[in-house]
Amino acid sequence: MSLPRSHFLPITPAIVDDARALVSCANAAAAAPESLRRLAWLVTASAHGQPARQLPHRPRSLRRPQ
Repeated sequence: MSLPRSHFLPITPAIVDDARALVSCANAAAAAPESLRRLAWLVTASAHGQPARQLPHRPRSLRRPQ
C-alpha cells in the first residue's frame, strides 16, 4: 500500500537545518526520542539525495539504557 503524495512531509530548508543540527550534536541527539533521531537521519539523507531505506542502528550493547 502506498500513501498519496500529500501525506509526505514537505522538506523545507528549515526542516533540513533542524535535522542536520540534531544529527550533528551528540547532546541534542541523546536527549531526543529515537523516532525523532530516525526522522532526522531520513531528512538529512534525503537532502543529500541518498536513499535512506535502512537507517543506522546501534548494536544492542551500545544502546542508551531506557
